[in-house]
Amino acid sequence: RERLQRGVNRLMYGERDDPYRVLTRLGAQLENAIEPASALTQTVETVAAALKLPYVAIALEQDGNLQTVAAHGTAPKTVNRFPLIHAGEPIGELIAAPRAPGETLSAADERLLRDLARQISIVARTAALTNDLEQARLRIVTERGEARRQLGSDLHDGVGHQLVALTRQIENATPKPPEAFAQISGEFLANLKQQLVAITTQVRNLSHQLYPPELEVLGLSDALRERAHGYPSLRILVDAPETLPPLPAEIETAAYYIALEAITNVDKHARAKVCHIRLRVAPTDSSSNKRILELEIVDDGRGIAPTAAHGLGLLSMRARAAEVGGACHILQNRGGGTAVRAQIPFTLQVE
Repeated sequence: RERLQRGVNRLMYGERDDPYRVLTRLGAQLENAIEPASALTQTVETVAAALKLPYVAIALEQDGNLQTVAAHGTAPKTVNRFPLIHAGEPIGELIAAPRAPGETLSAADERLLRDLARQISIVARTAALTNDLEQARLRIVTERGEARRQLGSDLHDGVGHQLVALTRQIENATPKPPEAFAQISGEFLANLKQQLVAITTQVRNLSHQLYPPELEVLGLSDALRERAHGYPSLRILVDAPETLPPLPAEIETAAYYIALEAITNVDKHARAKVCHIRLRVAPTDSSSNKRILELEIVDDGRGIAPTAAHGLGLLSMRARAAEVGGACHILQNRGGGTAVRAQIPFTLQVE
């Protein structure tokens, strides 16, 4: 009879009467989770399945408000909330709904959920710290990108123009004294002019590396179209929206240089006739302002050699994507040739 009753209880209430098994299963799930965010998702799924609850969620404090960061099921009107405490400080809540409308959680359910909340608090705190770290990284990258844009503009419009003006003044100030002095003066001014021209070129190149002026003037789509005309032996087709949403400077620069590096590789090594560049912005989910910039460069050439996977140009493309939180993959295209695919996440700038 007791065995039958345990079977009925497990069928109706899950593993509520075997808390050790629930805690053990949850611990195993958390150990195998690769990222804290996925650990929270696995946690609510495990708790819901183990206790046969229709809704389980975890909410964490973010900017002074509780935000649901993981949920299983649809939230009903009536839920029970169990505080998540870490180092004596409340950091969020474990939320659970009774098994059926009009019912309440039993004392055994509540006792087990409070025990689970203590274990979940550690993972929740790790997830919160990981999120804070990622947000800090994004802020640093964004601020650096804007600083690079401003510095590039200052170098080009300020120092660069002053050097050009100084060079012109030297050209116009060349004196015409007696022969001997004119030769000495001319050699000196010619050498000075040569140095100024070299410095001007270095400043211009540096400003372009910091933030390409064509992005400022044309935007990413048209800048790629403009560059596509510079390869007479390669037909480059650009499939990109006429207007992109405002992109952070570091995202725009990374995508631009990945595309240029890929085109250069195609032109030099692929023996291709046609190269397609595809650019689009995709939402990560409809309820947020998170977006992904998707960039693809595909050619009809001879493909990529296995030894080329570690070449400097390909490593550079991967590094540029990774620096801004994205990823870049270089693959053999199914229809022949090579495909470079980059995905770069960013936050839509809301004015």
